[in-house]
Amino acid sequence: MKDRKALQGATSHYFGDKFSRAYDVTFAGRDVAYYREDLPGAVSEWFVLHRGRYQVSVGCRYTAAGRPQVQRACEQVVGTLAVR
Repeated sequence: MKDRKALQGATSHYFGDKFSRAYDVTFAGRDVAYYREDLPGAVSEWFVLHRGRYQVSVGCRYTAAGRPQVQRACEQVVGTLAVR
């Protein structure tokens, strides 16, 4: 939008059976909403940070072999992300 604000209408999504339930957890020292998506041969973990009326979603996709590296990178991003 011209005033640099985002607009999202009320939406409803059916994600099927590939998503776990969302939970409020702590990750990388931050309070986040968390959910997990199971994909063929991979997993996507989503961490949603909220501040006031803003939210930022960070998705981290990995295979079983790549989990440790992606986990470290995801912790760094979530732990240092500034939502202003």
